[in-house]
Amino acid sequence: MLYAVFLVLCIAAGIWFEGGLIKRGSQVNWTQAPGVIRRRQGLIVPISGMSWAPMPSELAETRRFVLTRSSNPYFRHTSVVVLAKGQRIGVLQDAVARKIDAELRKRKLSQLLVEGELTGRFEGHVLVPYDFSEATPELPAGPARAFPVPVPVEAWGSATEKVDAVRCDFFLSELIALYPDGRLPPGTSGRTLSGLEAEIFPTGQGRIGVFADDQQIGWLATAQETSHQPVLEELAAGGHSLKVRISVRVGMADPPTARVRIWLPEKDQILPPGEPIETPHVVLPPGATIQVTGEEEHLTDLVQKLGEEHQVVTIAELYLFRRSSTRSEREVVGVRIDESPVGELTARSGAHFEAVLRACQERGMKALCRATITGNQLKADVTLNVARSGSLTSQWIDRHILSGPPPG
Repeated sequence: MLYAVFLVLCIAAGIWFEGGLIKRGSQVNWTQAPGVIRRRQGLIVPISGMSWAPMPSELAETRRFVLTRSSNPYFRHTSVVVLAKGQRIGVLQDAVARKIDAELRKRKLSQLLVEGELTGRFEGHVLVPYDFSEATPELPAGPARAFPVPVPVEAWGSATEKVDAVRCDFFLSELIALYPDGRLPPGTSGRTLSGLEAEIFPTGQGRIGVFADDQQIGWLATAQETSHQPVLEELAAGGHSLKVRISVRVGMADPPTARVRIWLPEKDQILPPGEPIETPHVVLPPGATIQVTGEEEHLTDLVQKLGEEHQVVTIAELYLFRRSSTRSEREVVGVRIDESPVGELTARSGAHFEAVLRACQERGMKALCRATITGNQLKADVTLNVARSGSLTSQWIDRHILSGPPPG
């Protein structure tokens, strides 16, 4: 009876007899391992000694690490070496290293592949499983991708939050190159660069890179990667990146510090509202507020588009048509929403758009812009938020209009 009770307790503790020897199971006892953070999926263990090895920027996105026992006889204490893409980047030390080393020896493993993340050039962690028998032997690497040069587009809505890019200290040389003359100013004055333009673009495996002057300068943080990945992937599928505004600051501490702030729109404010537009088109960037006239003639349609709302943000099409009278004939800029006319622009306002609309018309492209419907069943107004032809840069026109199908 006592032997049976003893056997049950041994099994519950993961201990069993084999050939007269007592062996324990693969479950690691971490109660004596300080410095780790316990999570359901494993233990987050910080990587030590990352300042000992050069850290190239291509390691910034690494999520797969190899743990292997140290063979250096000069180490007084047990350590476990951390490798990223075959390069030594640091070690695990003390009680954690002793436990991992013992587990690798017991299971006759030379190395263990684990997940993790580098949060900076000198900071990172690995996720060590509680049970090595359940450790994934190989994490999917994903196919190599050749990234096209995307055409940047502005978000449909405005930026509503400021977020910090991560792992920017991997890209110190690229960030310093953004400063005048490619060097940091003396002292602290002028150390912050504001109002810069950047692009964010998916680079594979759920990672979203931040680029300035065609050079990567960081990554979106995990929270923004998770929330914005689907819409950014949709943009990328059409050959586009998202244009954003950023600020940059590089400090001269030891180690150097870097901060990139991103003015980021909400995920549902990036693409235009409504169903995807299949026909060739261009979305004119936001700019001036233009009042549409003649909405009273289309009140029934506008009330239907408002539904139960007092105000609706939508997408409108600008188009040219000719209006004839007994004495003259002139070109008018009309406004459509969902293929239905809702008004037109005055002769003075419309003159600012005739050139760009004519260029789009020659190439069989629709000219779209942001519009707001406000009102009720008694009166409704339509206002546009759109840049005039003269406000568009030559680069924008070349990329978005002149690069389309040739006229005729």
